[in-house]
Amino acid sequence: MATTDNGGKPAPLRTDTRMASTRTGILDVLHRLSLRHHRLTGLALLRLLLGAAAVESYLSAYARHAELWGPEGYIPLHRFRETVHLSVTSAYAWNPHPAYFEAVYHLGLLAALAFCVCGGRVLTVVHLLLYWSFEVRNGQALDHGHLLARFLLTFMIFTVCDARLSPFAARTRKRLAAREGCPSAPHILHNCVVFLMVFQICVLYFMAGLWKLLGPRWQEGTAFYYVVRSLRPPPTELLTTLVSIPAITVAISYTSVLLEVAFPLLAASRYRWIRELAAGTAALMHLGIIPLVGLFNFSLVMIAADTLVLRDSDYRATKAQLARLTPLPPSRARRHAPHSPAPSAAQAHRTCGPPQ
Repeated sequence: MATTDNGGKPAPLRTDTRMASTRTGILDVLHRLSLRHHRLTGLALLRLLLGAAAVESYLSAYARHAELWGPEGYIPLHRFRETVHLSVTSAYAWNPHPAYFEAVYHLGLLAALAFCVCGGRVLTVVHLLLYWSFEVRNGQALDHGHLLARFLLTFMIFTVCDARLSPFAARTRKRLAAREGCPSAPHILHNCVVFLMVFQICVLYFMAGLWKLLGPRWQEGTAFYYVVRSLRPPPTELLTTLVSIPAITVAISYTSVLLEVAFPLLAASRYRWIRELAAGTAALMHLGIIPLVGLFNFSLVMIAADTLVLRDSDYRATKAQLARLTPLPPSRARRHAPHSPAPSAAQAHRTCGPPQ
């Protein structure tokens, strides 16, 4: 039965109003996503750091690369083909000759370096295929940062990652500017894929926080103490003394759990300082993991993921703030100073009076 107001006329249904408002909001978001590419700066930083992490993976054990990934190495090629069900997808399994292995290994290193510096869809595909082959051949030699990197690289194929910090950035931005403002499928594809990448990063943090909540040491706030005490080689005397203070150990343990559980909400905040606080704190946390635990590659991949959380407007605002805080050198200041036009004769006469 329809509701009526005091005058007997039918009153609008609140449910229909909400549904119409929701439908309008969704259509408005889709329309904005179809007009231009978003998070180009974050994707460029993601490309740089993922590429650097891949190069580090190739070079960190370069002296033993034949032993770890070679046809007669830690996992002989015949046993690799028999025991790994995805062995056929690895280029390292296609030929047992040592020269072929060296060619594939160094080609993967060059592809990772080119992807890091230049970017682009073709280099992303080539780097992903060779890095996948590298990982499948012997992922035990890596520190598990490659798992997230593989996911992000797969999605980056459908995005534009060379519009910033690339030798071809100007050309790419010119191409994008020609289509900006016109609804198109490439805009929608790029933005939807970026949304899925950010969503996966938020889920990763959230699940890591939930997993920590199930551990009794994290619940007690003593987990950080036991992590530091179990390090080999042992940490410095100063760090050992600091973690022996209960207040510090509890604060670090609870803060890390709180950050990870709340990360999705912080990343989706409408306030820029909250988003920057979440991404910056997460990046600092992983920077601290490098000297403590030694997981350099894993930390680099996680910091790369943190850069995608921030929007283009966040980076522009931060750049503008840094520009205001950093004074220009005198030569550049004179170059950027506005030039006032020379006064005309009439203006000079009014200002200074007639010549004496």
